[in-house]
Amino acid sequence: MSFAAWLLSTVFSVVLAMISAYMFAMFIYFITRLLVSFGGVSSANPVVQFILQVGTAIIEPVLRPIRRFVPELNGIDLSVIVLWLFLMVLSSFLRDFLLAMLLDAMSPPLI
Repeated sequence: MSFAAWLLSTVFSVVLAMISAYMFAMFIYFITRLLVSFGGVSSANPVVQFILQVGTAIIEPVLRPIRRFVPELNGIDLSVIVLWLFLMVLSSFLRDFLLAMLLDAMSPPLI
């Protein structure tokens, strides 16, 4: 495998890990928001406050532009689903591209 293929596969792997971490943070943030809104946990809890502050800082700025185009449906925020699906498609595309690139780099030349 050439250095360029190794570097590109490393960059794609880091991007995939970041997408997975962001999706995990989204999951934790929205489960916490649901639990707070339904009274399952108290918003006075310091851990809950931390999760909500971090989620507001890293997730809400990404959702804000999506909310301009995706309306709420009976109080259900569909922008979360749109962002989740977009990240899933992006992750799948990058994973397939990385796999194809690695298989191509490992195949012997046809000469």
